[in-house]
Amino acid sequence: CTYSPHAYRGFAREFLKTLERSSPITILDLIRGGERCVNVQSTTKMPTQGTCERCGYISSQRLCKACVLLDDLHGRREGRGVIAYEKEA
Repeated sequence: CTYSPHAYRGFAREFLKTLERSSPITILDLIRGGERCVNVQSTTKMPTQGTCERCGYISSQRLCKACVLLDDLHGRREGRGVIAYEKEA
């Protein structure tokens, strides 16, 4: 992300690329190791895929994250957002 140049994700990505140069199967080994560590039970409920009520995009919630963000920016939720801030000033 250009807004957080010192984000840890960039260092981790570069480290993985370095490992992959020395051994191309590194990524698959990491995935397999993670799968062995995680014990997913059969009772674990996975979210159901639906669509956003407003825009129709894929979402597991009533509204997708993009519509929630737009609501927050326009101040349509709980008196927050850019419009609510401008009214207070």
